[in-house]
Parts: sequence; C-alpha cells; structure tokens
Amino acid sequence: MEIGARAEDAITPVEPAFTLVQSGPWVLVVGMHRSGTSAVAGLVAALGLADPTPGDLMDSMPDNPHHHESLSLTALNDKVLRNLGGWWFAPPEPPSSWADIGDFAALANEAAAAAAAAFPEPGPRVWKDPRTALVLPFWRLLLPQSPAVFIWRTPMAVAQSLQHRDGLSQAHGLALWHCYNRAALLGLAGSPTYVVGYEDLLGHPMDVALEIARFLDVHLCIPRSGDPDIAAAAGAVSADLEHERRAEALPDEQSRFVLLLRRLRGSHHSFAPGALPDLPLWVRDYLSDRRTQETGASDARAIMVSQQVEITRLAAENGGLAAERDRLAGEVADAAQLARRLAQELESIRHSRSWLVTMPMRRLGAVLRKALR
Repeated sequence: MEIGARAEDAITPVEPAFTLVQSGPWVLVVGMHRSGTSAVAGLVAALGLADPTPGDLMDSMPDNPHHHESLSLTALNDKVLRNLGGWWFAPPEPPSSWADIGDFAALANEAAAAAAAAFPEPGPRVWKDPRTALVLPFWRLLLPQSPAVFIWRTPMAVAQSLQHRDGLSQAHGLALWHCYNRAALLGLAGSPTYVVGYEDLLGHPMDVALEIARFLDVHLCIPRSGDPDIAAAAGAVSADLEHERRAEALPDEQSRFVLLLRRLRGSHHSFAPGALPDLPLWVRDYLSDRRTQETGASDARAIMVSQQVEITRLAAENGGLAAERDRLAGEVADAAQLARRLAQELESIRHSRSWLVTMPMRRLGAVLRKALR
C-alpha cells in the first residue's frame, strides 16, 4: 500500500490513552522540501502567530536563513518515519492504520512533549516541517481540523534544488516530489486548507498574504487585536527566493498532477482533492530501492558500530588483563626479593657462632626423637 493510500484512512477517529498535544490553535504549513514552506511560515508568523521558541529553532543555513522549524518536532517526525521503515529521502509505505503504528500512545506522548518544547507558551502558533506531508494522518489524530496552508512547486524546480542542496539525482527528486505532494493532498482531505503555488507566492505576495489572513480569520476562530499587517506579512516573503527556471519535459503523470495542483488554488473549507491516481510504478520502484539501499547501509552502519563497541570492550578488557599481569609480575618480583633476603639470613644464621655451638645439641635431640618413636 503506497503513501497516503486512502483519505478516509487518514482521518479514522481513535481514542487512545495519551497526553493531548497543546491545543494552540495550530496552523500547519505543509509542502515538499524546497517548495517555499519557510516563506509561507514566515508570512503566517508575521500575521501574529508564534514561531517555535528560539531555543528550539533549527539553525539557519546559507540557502535558508529562516527555517521556522522546530528541532523537537522535526526529530519526532523523523522517529515516526523510522518506525515505519523510512526516511525523509526514502519515504516509507504507510500503515493500514495510523493509530496502530508501533506504540502509538508512546509516540503521541512524545509528540505532546515535543510540542511543549517547541511552543512552551499558549496561543496560536505556526509549524512547518516538510516531513509532515508524509505523516499528516498521524498528526490529524492529534490535531484534528487544524487549518493548513499547502504550498507546492513545480517538479523539476524541486528536483534541481534538491540536487544542488543534497546531491540527489533528478530522478530521485522527481520521485520524492510526486510522493510528498500526493501524500499531502490525501492527508489534508477534510481539513480547512489554503493552497498556493510557489510562483504565485513570489509573484503576488501581497495578494497571497491577504488571502491567507482572511482564511485564518475564518478558520482559527481567535479574536484579533486589530487588522493584520498584510504588508509585513508579504515582506516576510524574501525577494531573494529563486524563481522557476525554464519548464522542462516531465513524465505525463507528473504533468497531469501539476494541472490538478493549479486547479486547487485558493481556500477550501473542507479540502477535497478528488480521486487521485496511484503513485506511478516508477516512483514506487525507485523509492522502494532507496529504502532497501538505506536499510542495507543502516544495517552495515549498525554492524560497524557493534564491532567498534566490541573492539573497545576487548581493548578495555585487554588493558585490564595487562594491568593484572603487571600486578602479578610485581608480586612475583617482590616474592623473589623476599626469598633472596630470607636465604641470605638463613645462610648468615648457619655460619653464626650460636648455630655452630648448638649443633651437637640439635643432633642429640634428633637422635632422641627418633629413638622415642
């Protein structure tokens, strides 16, 4: 079963015993890596929502100085992916039930702790992590009906950006693009969602900021202390962001997917992406191969770590044996020195006058003891 197999599976209600995630309200920024999620998060934060606390923010990078990402929540998403047998660059097959992934209650409790670390103060907050697109059904169980802003970017632009940043091949980047965006559409089904394209955001930041502000006014249900600063929100979209390059040929199924994404532009009270085709076979095969390769590499790394631990243990044990050998050698040397000293004293006694004078008496005593036996 592929990523995000059915929308209805993604929102199956469940009532496990776990710590509730802080209510917020939350706004989720959802989108593939290298698609403008940081810009959207910055825009939403400028409308008056809280970013993760500074101590929990991901460090800036030259190509992305303002991630707006929580270290704690990103680590939690990585853990969910690993529990399912995948990584952000090799997405896992989804479970048949997201409420039954490993120890769901334990993961939910960890999610609550991560959320508290990211947002220690109450109030509306915005959170983005591209991995969330892959695990939305998990978060939908913890944050039902939280509004979301979904941003997408054209496949080749994402693939080229991933190639530049992470060294991934274009085929790998295109496969990830299809997997992430399809999973996002399925995971967002039924939620209040605003959809925008990367080029729309860059080309019309004021219009997009105003539309998102109106969308949040409807779906956050929180009082405002005045009109939102649309200009400040639009200003959060950096003019340095890279515009799309010349369009390049894409597989037919991805060209059709791009057309679908363009038609979804705007606000949705209850997002309904419609019937989505399965992941293309080449995408499924490529990502399956990546998971297999990474699992083998992980197993090899685990073996190497295990061997290194054993080498360290044996070295410590050998060190202990060497120390014991040196201790025993010292005791033997001390015993030999004592034996030499006692031999010298005995020899001295045998040549002493008292020893010579008393020798006849000792001999007589030996004869008498023998006779009396």
